Amino acid sequence: MPDFNLEVKKDKQNASVLLEGNLTVLNMAAIHKELSKALKGIKNAEIQVANVEDADITLVQLIIAYRKKFLAAKQEFTINFTLSGELNNLFARSGILNLL
Repeated sequence: MPDFNLEVKKDKQNASVLLEGNLTVLNMAAIHKELSKALKGIKNAEIQVANVEDADITLVQLIIAYRKKFLAAKQEFTINFTLSGELNNLFARSGILNLL
């Protein structure tokens, strides 16, 4: 049973996705599969990362890949992080949040 949650609200062109839980390499293949389904055919995507128990570089790699894909197609891609203290400090100090 996965220990992450991916909720999607969408219409024909727009999708809003909430990612929560354990967002690490252990779940990234499943997250990628669900996110691919959620964003198929979408022109505007908004990703909210919140209530994160744990995260690693694979989350950042996935988000950057989708961002590049959407921007190359001249489509809108927005990402918002709401991270707890330790994860927020780690992501901020590493400069990763500036890349997104």
